[in-house]
Amino acid sequence: MPGPLDALPAAEAAGRLSQAPGAALIAPTAAFDALVVPRLVGMAALVMLEREARVPCIVMGGRAVLLVLSGTGGEAAAVSGRRPVEVRTGTGGWVALPPSHGTRWDTPPWAEPAAAPLRLMHGRDIGCRLAEAFRCHGAEGLR
Repeated sequence: MPGPLDALPAAEAAGRLSQAPGAALIAPTAAFDALVVPRLVGMAALVMLEREARVPCIVMGGRAVLLVLSGTGGEAAAVSGRRPVEVRTGTGGWVALPPSHGTRWDTPPWAEPAAAPLRLMHGRDIGCRLAEAFRCHGAEGLR
């Protein structure tokens, strides 16, 4: 975990980020769970899910971070089998959010134009698609 986290109002956080190139915006995983998977697998799972729901997703280099309902990430890992699914959950877990260096939203957690928050899916439902994506991409999906 990257040291103590201070909650800041949005305007102050934006000001600090603009004054410190390379700074990170870190969110504890208290209100959601984060599933960190190989990017290829995460993108394939998102394509499978796009008819059902929009799943918030952060891209960080070769990794995709899918956000699911709090407390359900472990079920995603269980359903996807013995594959590399890192679950970040609870107040001890965290994710770097855009505009942190090296991160970008593939799917932001809000719907345009009203900026209404997206409803998070249950980890079990995402885990089924992750398992299918791992099967489809074999060893290439493990990178």
